[in-house]
Amino acid sequence: MAIHRPHRRRDGPELQARRSPFLAESVFGKVRLSATSKAARNFERAVQDNVTINGQPWQSFDDLQNDTDIKLLEDQLDDLIVDVASKRNQYPREVQVQLVKAIKTQQKLLGCCQPAMNFQEVKADPSQDSYMADLSLSTRTASNHARETFKSLASLVEKGEGFSKALSLQPTLELCQLRQQIISAPGGKKENKTDVKDLTSQVEVTPPQAAVSNSVLLKIKRRPCSPQRRYPLRQRKIGLDT
Repeated sequence: MAIHRPHRRRDGPELQARRSPFLAESVFGKVRLSATSKAARNFERAVQDNVTINGQPWQSFDDLQNDTDIKLLEDQLDDLIVDVASKRNQYPREVQVQLVKAIKTQQKLLGCCQPAMNFQEVKADPSQDSYMADLSLSTRTASNHARETFKSLASLVEKGEGFSKALSLQPTLELCQLRQQIISAPGGKKENKTDVKDLTSQVEVTPPQAAVSNSVLLKIKRRPCSPQRRYPLRQRKIGLDT
């Protein structure tokens, strides 16, 4: 960090003596630079005034030289434009000719190549056409039958459910008929008792879950000579398949 000290009056001559060489050098440099630039300008002016090119002064020759250069450039530009236009018309035709030649040579090369295997034509058997026609007809009929069965499946299921309900109600109907016969049968008490025994021995009551193999059957004792033993009842099986 620089420390500034106050200058005294007696220090002035010393500072001026120290800085005088630098000031003299800077002033002399400026004077020398201006003198050299002035000398260069004078020399250039003297050359332009005293030198002639082809009998013409320096200033007029520069203008003529520029004009000639511009004319040369314009002529070269015109030549280039003409050359490019001619090439635009010429080169596509040449390229087309070369392309046609290349395609022809490629076709010749392909013609020279022979396949390693002889191809054999496969003809369809006429009998297969009839088989295919029969197969298509059978598939159509099968699809129609399947469509009809699917349509009638819901109604068949409803009918089967109603039929199974009716069969489940059959034992109750038989009991009702038996009771009606017991109540409406004429004669003595003994005959009624024997008739009841005969009638009850002929009836076998089954619950609605008759399809189960382990179902409990409510059986009544039968006489040894009852027709139920001679002709036993068979379980009824209902098939819903059509």
